[in-house]
Amino acid sequence: EGPVQHPSGFLDGMAALQWGQAKDLEGGEVRVLTTDMSTLEGFSMLADWGVRTCPVIERSGGAEEAKVVGTLDLRDACKFFVEMQEEHKTSQEGRASVKDRFNISAEVEISHVLDSISSHPSCGQGKNISYLARMHPLRVVEPTASLQEVARYLSHGSHIVGVSGGGGELGRLSKIITQRMLFEHISSQLLQVSLRVDEVMNPRVLSVSCSSCAYDAFKLIASKNVSGVPVVGEEGDIRYNTSSSDVRELINWGKKTGMGGNLSERLSDNLEDFLVAIRARSSDLKTRVTVSTCHPVDDGRKEEEGER
Repeated sequence: EGPVQHPSGFLDGMAALQWGQAKDLEGGEVRVLTTDMSTLEGFSMLADWGVRTCPVIERSGGAEEAKVVGTLDLRDACKFFVEMQEEHKTSQEGRASVKDRFNISAEVEISHVLDSISSHPSCGQGKNISYLARMHPLRVVEPTASLQEVARYLSHGSHIVGVSGGGGELGRLSKIITQRMLFEHISSQLLQVSLRVDEVMNPRVLSVSCSSCAYDAFKLIASKNVSGVPVVGEEGDIRYNTSSSDVRELINWGKKTGMGGNLSERLSDNLEDFLVAIRARSSDLKTRVTVSTCHPVDDGRKEEEGER
């Protein structure tokens, strides 16, 4: 057989990963949570900082020395929120309508969201974030590690990678690398790659309709253990995406704006209206551009009967 034929630009992209090093990336500010924080405090800080994942450190040798024990991830917030809301809904069945149960002030609503999350048994009875952090280990690499190694770690588990060489008070972390930072660094090489999308993207399609209620989107994300799903119109055109980051915006909704209304009504809203509303107040607005179409006859569009 002859030599393997790589698509145009592929070798340039691989070279950028192979020869580039972790120290070449700018990296983000090292923000950390500590194991003595409650789950409520931890998820609140993720919301305040506008991040999805954050390292968690344990200070056992004094304030000047800390150990990284793992990460706190908003995907857990989405999962626990859905489970606790379902349990609450079941326990209250027949007593009052959902809207009546949640007809409270914005401040209390947000507290209820966080309390629901922190009440989940897997949160260690809401005492601290140590248990959750150990479920999601943080990969830490040397500054001279190849970007290929960084990319491999970013493709599984936590969506961040730590770089060593920092101070003891931050668990020896000097920077945090995200998927976005890596892609931005090698994007010029990737633009030359001529691979078709369907040659590299082959998982079954999961999507949710614009006309679904917002809560159904969170349930799908939680049940499939994914970070997010596309939101499609009636013709299958992609209108938006929704992800665990929208749980962050939900937490921040009443926390920063004092917006009234009731939580259950917002979660029962048409998903498109819900996303427009929460993103109208976000500085990180998502551009609405149709990039693809998933027709009803496409393989895998429906994972289960009635699910889009």
